[in-house]
Amino acid sequence: MVIIDEVSMLLPEQLVEMEGRMRLLMECYVDFGALHICLDGDFYQMPPIGASFLFVDSAAARAASDARLRSINVRQQSDEEYQEIVRAARSGRLSDKCLDRLNTRAVSAGMDNKVLTRKPAIVAYTNVTRKQMSMTLMEAVARRRPRRLVRLFAVARPLRRPLSVQEQSAIMDKPSQGSADMEMILDVYCGLPVFVTKNLATELGIANGTRATVTSVQFQAGTFFRELVVEGGGIVMVPSSPAEVVWITVESVAASHDRLHCIPLNAGQGAFPVMMPKFRGGVQLPGAARGNNVVKQVAQFPLTPAFFMTPYKLQGPTVSALCI
Repeated sequence: MVIIDEVSMLLPEQLVEMEGRMRLLMECYVDFGALHICLDGDFYQMPPIGASFLFVDSAAARAASDARLRSINVRQQSDEEYQEIVRAARSGRLSDKCLDRLNTRAVSAGMDNKVLTRKPAIVAYTNVTRKQMSMTLMEAVARRRPRRLVRLFAVARPLRRPLSVQEQSAIMDKPSQGSADMEMILDVYCGLPVFVTKNLATELGIANGTRATVTSVQFQAGTFFRELVVEGGGIVMVPSSPAEVVWITVESVAASHDRLHCIPLNAGQGAFPVMMPKFRGGVQLPGAARGNNVVKQVAQFPLTPAFFMTPYKLQGPTVSALCI
């Protein structure tokens, strides 16, 4: 069986090419090499960029004798009323009655303290807003607890020549969406809540979007630190060499796996080592001509502060409270 996820983003040409390759691999000239095909995804999502949906209507599905269409909501399974409200909103049938029922779940001002004790998910609509809010909060941490934050810079490897000071500054200022979801400047401290931005160990549940906590940062022997005064008067520590490992803890790992002997004692129960990967691809510098990328590789830990999240990151987890 072949399972194709996110089918709403699949181009018709890609499906045709996939079907032909399956025939070649299986050495069988039946459709899809006689394999079972499972198309999975959300049919309410946006179509592929610059193209149309793979599907138009259900006529083809009705005509195919072996086609099956299933609709299962694996979220909010214990809340049927909320499921119905979500279905109505997705299909454009949201009535005043649904809105009234939804508003009954809003928290009044007098219950703010109760919400905060439940660790609500705080949502910023855009990634730029999320970044700005995180920077403001980290600046406050640097002011109130100086020398606690360690600043980890991305390591940029130039393609043909050394980078100028202006080019290095331009790379450090690039947003994460322009650099493979990696932060060019990552401030961390022990206890920092973070999101994992890459699939690191899917068998352990550590994948893109997983929430974790930083427990320690490991440097090579002989590393020294200098103090850097940041905007707002806070002080962060800048290492003389890149970090080797950032240790994080994930509750699911702690609950399902025994502690390995190689894990440092200060890393905590369920600790997982995050290495610095290499993003292979050009990073476009401001003012550079299209295709004239100066930087070939950018290396950084695939982590980002999890104080705030975008609606995209909120798709998977279940949260007890939500602050927008």
